Amino acid sequence: MKYKTIEHHIDQFHSYVYLRNKTQDTKIEKGLLVYMDKSSGNIYEYEIPYDEMRMDFLLDKVVVGISLFYFG
Repeated sequence: MKYKTIEHHIDQFHSYVYLRNKTQDTKIEKGLLVYMDKSSGNIYEYEIPYDEMRMDFLLDKVVVGISLFYFG
C-alpha cells in the first residue's frame, strides 16, 4: 500500500520553510516528507515543493484565527 501525504504535514513543512527562509540567506525550495509503514517496514518519500501561495493562505488562516480569538 502506498501512503498519501497528509495535508497538515505539508502545511507544517511550509511553516518551517517559511520561518527558515525569513532568517537565512539561502532559500529552501523543496523538501521530503518521509513515511514508514510500521507493519512492513516500507519507506515512502514524497518530494514537496515550497509553494508561496499555499504559505500565504496559511498565514491568512492564522490572522483570521487570531482575530476571532481576540475580537470574537
